[in-house]
Amino acid sequence: MGVDIELHESPPGGPGLRERKKNQTRTTPREAVAGLVAERGFTQTTEADIVAVANVSERTFFRYFDSEEDLLLPAAEVFATK
Repeated sequence: MGVDIELHESPPGGPGLRERKKNQTRTTPREAVAGLVAERGFTQTTEADIVAVANVSERTFFRYFDSEEDLLLPAAEVFATK
């Protein structure tokens, strides 16, 4: 009875684990906000909704984004042009 463990090594010259996690922390809220704005609309999407869907803490959210508008406005612009 063994445990299979997959090791995800970075490619030579590629970003390390820490940098990949940072990138994921930046990307996940962006993906979450796009879905929330599409579902609820810009004015009905809150920072609490975003952190819940993205599974990050408020503190982490504000470490990567200055305000919720920084994240919401680009998403709203995309949907406004469609």
